[in-house]
Amino acid sequence: MSCCCYLENIKTTTLKNKKMSKTIKIGTEIRKELNRQERTVAWLASKLIKSDSSNLRKKIELNNFKCDELYEISVALKKDFFAIYSHHLLSEENES
Repeated sequence: MSCCCYLENIKTTTLKNKKMSKTIKIGTEIRKELNRQERTVAWLASKLIKSDSSNLRKKIELNNFKCDELYEISVALKKDFFAIYSHHLLSEENES
């Protein structure tokens, strides 16, 4: 399954010509979940198809994941990281 979208800093994303006001740092959310589960980046990298520890650390630091990578992370950690974006999108729509 190939996915060409990138989930990056949502602050620069526009929706209906309106800037979204909150920055989502998905790498921080992933790190929080790793800590909560008492797991390491090396453990997570071993669960992913195309990743090693140093590459994954860089992606976490840069908050830069392809959709399929975020899906794999969600499966490995049993947490829906896409829901963070969905929740943010819904709250932005309710504010306008």
